[in-house]
Amino acid sequence: GNAADLYYKKFQVVGTGHDVALEGKNVNFNLGSDGPATLSVPDGVEVRVPRKNEVVIAGKDKEKVLDFCGQVQGLKKDTGKEGVRRVGKGLRQVETLDPTYEKKLKLIGVGYRAAVKGKTIVLNLGYSHP
Repeated sequence: GNAADLYYKKFQVVGTGHDVALEGKNVNFNLGSDGPATLSVPDGVEVRVPRKNEVVIAGKDKEKVLDFCGQVQGLKKDTGKEGVRRVGKGLRQVETLDPTYEKKLKLIGVGYRAAVKGKTIVLNLGYSHP
């Protein structure tokens, strides 16, 4: 595929008793006093839950991604203390969802590397074998 052919959006689920889990084609949210909610992942959309309070939505079809983002965002308004919070503005474009740590290295740079010495060591070892 072309470079940056996935549209990508990240949300955080914020607050006490709030979390998210991926189970097959279902995304299960716990929304504190609002209780649980489940969204089914539509065709053409990929969902990842890298942490129990983060959900990543991606796909090649911008409209589908935006539509599902709207559903996720609509589950619970971000009050500042709790709710579904967008990370960043608009959609990002990425080449792939899987090697996320490389993307983070590129995006955040030095601060990130300093914070994750373990991964940096591994990466450097990788480069020492031509």
